Amino acid sequence: MDPPEQDQARVTEKVDKLKQSKFKQQMLPAWRPVPSYASTMIIFIVFGIIFLTLGVLLLVMSDGIYQVELPYNKDCEG
Repeated sequence: MDPPEQDQARVTEKVDKLKQSKFKQQMLPAWRPVPSYASTMIIFIVFGIIFLTLGVLLLVMSDGIYQVELPYNKDCEG
């Protein structure tokens, strides 16, 4: 038992509409940043300052680390 022609035409129309949609054709609007010289340098400087600060902080913190040797047996008491 086939569906009526009217229903078949409606389904075909919907399928054709979906095939021609912007999503299916990958024509959706998108933001494409174009990096300029100035914006690239600003980003580079900001990240440089952040990582330099982090490096100096880690260096200062690592200077406070020291090694302690504790003998744990009676032979070492000597």
